[in-house]
Amino acid sequence: RGPLIKNAALQYYHNQDGFDGWSSGHYPQADWAERPPYSRKLRDPVRMARLAGLLSCCENSVGSKMRLPLGGYGLTGCCTDSAAAVEFALTGSTGVYPLLGIGSYKSHVVRRAEELRKVSEGRRLAQVNKTKQGNDDDALPPSSEVVKDAEALRLALKELPNDIHPLPSTNSSTAKRILSSCVPAKDPVFQLMVDERKLLEGIAAES
Repeated sequence: RGPLIKNAALQYYHNQDGFDGWSSGHYPQADWAERPPYSRKLRDPVRMARLAGLLSCCENSVGSKMRLPLGGYGLTGCCTDSAAAVEFALTGSTGVYPLLGIGSYKSHVVRRAEELRKVSEGRRLAQVNKTKQGNDDDALPPSSEVVKDAEALRLALKELPNDIHPLPSTNSSTAKRILSSCVPAKDPVFQLMVDERKLLEGIAAES
């Protein structure tokens, strides 16, 4: 939502139709599914959109090249994994839960991000050299921001945990991510929410 488009909302995620991209961000009104002000606001929406576009290229191309069912949905990750990767690349952490990408498949996306970085850097440098030599052909090379963000995505994808097989060493951080995804304690709708929060706070307090 911004100054040009007042009443529209977009969201980015890898969906079960087999495509990693943009969809409507409108939801039915429900107290237990309310987004703002619970969602985390990111400070750089332009960079967020660029990271999402780069991740789309990586995940969609891996799904297509390997002929994965549903475009890799459930293998390279799900909606939460794609959002978490962008958030991690932007901030160095994520509060998203659950993360379900399978390592052997997600590794292909990590490699694809590295390929994207190398190709983008090579094309950028080639265009810079052409310009220095007076042979500028008006082609628009990848920007340095694209190169940096491709690397940020690669690192983010490598660092994201897996919640299918959590380890005792990650129980505390996992519980904290679940808590950050829950409705705040002051606004419970069901008793289950109260009980869940109490259990998770106990796990999060463990060292």
